Amino acid sequence: MALTSEIRVRVDSEIKAQATATLENIGLNISDLVRMTVNRVAKEGKVPFEVKIPNPTTQRAMESAQRGEGTEYNSPDNFFKSVGI
Repeated sequence: MALTSEIRVRVDSEIKAQATATLENIGLNISDLVRMTVNRVAKEGKVPFEVKIPNPTTQRAMESAQRGEGTEYNSPDNFFKSVGI
C-alpha cells in the first residue's frame, strides 16, 4: 500500500517532546504511532483505547470548577474536616 496521504496535527511542544522520548524508547516515532493508530481505527471501526464522555452531573461539576466556583481547601486535612472525616 502506497503512503500517499498526509495528516497534520498541532500539539503542545512539551507533550510532543515527552511522547517522542517515550516512543524512541520502544523504537517508534510520532508518525509510526499515528499510522498504527489510524490503521487500527480503519480495521476495527473504533479507537484503540477507551474514550469516556462525562455524564451530565460530572459535566456540570467540571464546568462549575472551570468558572472558579466551589470550595478550595489548602490541605487534605481541611477537606477531611469539612466532610466529617
